[in-house]
Amino acid sequence: MTRNTAIRLLLLQTALMILLAWATVYLGRDEFRLFSGREEEEVPTASHVESEGGMPVVQLSSAAIREVGIEYARAVETELAPQSAVGVTVLDPQPLVELRARLQSARLELLAAQAAANASQAEESRVRALFEDDRNASQRAVQQAAAQAQADAARQSSAEAALESLRTQARTIWGETIAAWLDGAAATNIDRLATGKDSLLRAAVRPEDAAAPGALRVSVPGRAKPVATVAIGPAPQADAQLGGSGQLYRVSASELRPGMRLSGSLSRGHRLRVGALVPSAAIVWHTGKPWIYLREADEKNQDASEFRRRDVSGGEAIGDDWFVTGLEEDADVVVRGAQVLLSEELKFQIKNENDD
Repeated sequence: MTRNTAIRLLLLQTALMILLAWATVYLGRDEFRLFSGREEEEVPTASHVESEGGMPVVQLSSAAIREVGIEYARAVETELAPQSAVGVTVLDPQPLVELRARLQSARLELLAAQAAANASQAEESRVRALFEDDRNASQRAVQQAAAQAQADAARQSSAEAALESLRTQARTIWGETIAAWLDGAAATNIDRLATGKDSLLRAAVRPEDAAAPGALRVSVPGRAKPVATVAIGPAPQADAQLGGSGQLYRVSASELRPGMRLSGSLSRGHRLRVGALVPSAAIVWHTGKPWIYLREADEKNQDASEFRRRDVSGGEAIGDDWFVTGLEEDADVVVRGAQVLLSEELKFQIKNENDD
């Protein structure tokens, strides 16, 4: 390749790059204008931010509120029992099924022994009456009937002892309530556990909460909200892995499998906290804290509203809601658009920093 040819190729390449850059700018001008327009629309022009007591206050006209889609709702007072997190284990129902089968077999054995004992006792009475009535039965027949009656009575006593032993075992392992299920009362509960429609749970509660553990809600995989459970009673046997005092619960959740570990929330005692439930969409996170915005009427402008940010670090998540204390009874909570208000605050802060 000659030097002149190389120079021509270099010039041609440079020209192509210039044309490509110009085309990119020309073709992207509409997108840039659209983006700039959107940036301008993000902040309603009828907004104002000022600081009161160190906390910014966002002021918006009614038109601006509608424009950005801000919605607010009256806080509804509610009561919530103190909660504590507990570890929960899904128990295997197979031992219950096997124990119920053994109990059923023992009951049938007892019924058969009772029938045999009653029959042999009646036979002994009949033969003895014949013997005493002019020797219509031999003494040997009387002795044989008495021996059979004694054997059947012993068999009945053995069957009664075996059944009672299984009942004691059921109470020792599972407690009075489940032992009653196993022994025939509310057998449907065992059937639901055996088929997986219900699950048996063991929750490890603190010793101070064991006397009155309260209601338990568990987080079930695949479900958005915690699921309520039905209390059964104390677990007689301790769990070395979970520790604490065991409490048994039943829950209708076919998704659960034996051995699964769940997180639960346990109501503690009867002392209720007064507060309000706000939707999780009302929460915005800033500086590592959860906040909500409260709406108040603008005293200077009837067609405007003021929005103040409130720290709700003392609240807690309850399913899809957030339990917040300390709100006024008639407080209006922003349930949609809180992030827009926070953006307005931050822009105000940045502007002040630049002015400084």
